[in-house]
Amino acid sequence: MKQQNFFQNIDLIKSKESDPQIVDLFNLSEIKDILDFYEKLPLATFNEKQKIKKKHWILGINKKIDNFIISKVNSVLEDWKVDNMYSNDDAFGIFHESFNPIKLHVDTGKDKNKIIYKQILIPLTETGDTILFEPRWYGPSSSFTIQKDELQNNNGYNLRTSDHIGDLDFDKTFYQKYLNHEDYNNLKGLKVKKIYKWQLGEALIFDRTFIHCASDLKKPKIGLTIFFYRDSN
Repeated sequence: MKQQNFFQNIDLIKSKESDPQIVDLFNLSEIKDILDFYEKLPLATFNEKQKIKKKHWILGINKKIDNFIISKVNSVLEDWKVDNMYSNDDAFGIFHESFNPIKLHVDTGKDKNKIIYKQILIPLTETGDTILFEPRWYGPSSSFTIQKDELQNNNGYNLRTSDHIGDLDFDKTFYQKYLNHEDYNNLKGLKVKKIYKWQLGEALIFDRTFIHCASDLKKPKIGLTIFFYRDSN
């Protein structure tokens, strides 16, 4: 992999990295409250090609539920700041309703001066899996592809790149079970770090330097992802 040393504070970023963690964070009533809030939010984007709807958790619409989610984050993370990279609003994470599996990407952001930290994935349905890969990526937010037409289209937020490609062949058995929606050759050089099977009430906490994607999706799913960075102290 051509790891890009994009960030100015890579040593500080690496000093707070850890293995992915699964925590019990919500009861089913709280999940319902979050879903009810999601339904009332305005649609931010609907990517018809990828078949994914996105809504931002806009702060101030419901201060009670704002305080609720902030208290939950405080119970599992310290010294965090929300990275509002995907929204021009004052937002606290992004909801994603997927009808197709989300492909290989990384959510490192595009501010090279930030000390990027963790992201939290909160399943709001029990459908699907999230797969994390190594080696890690220290370049800007990217969608990974080897398709020439996609590499030439850099109009979105994410860089489109094939710089993740390495030398070793990907595990074919794992590929056939979980990743048939990906081009097998697009996984060359990657190894699976963790597969997380979505469970209501849980949250997956992982470093933003992990490349990740969804498994082959059989049913639509809804999740909430919140991105964090730290200050230099």
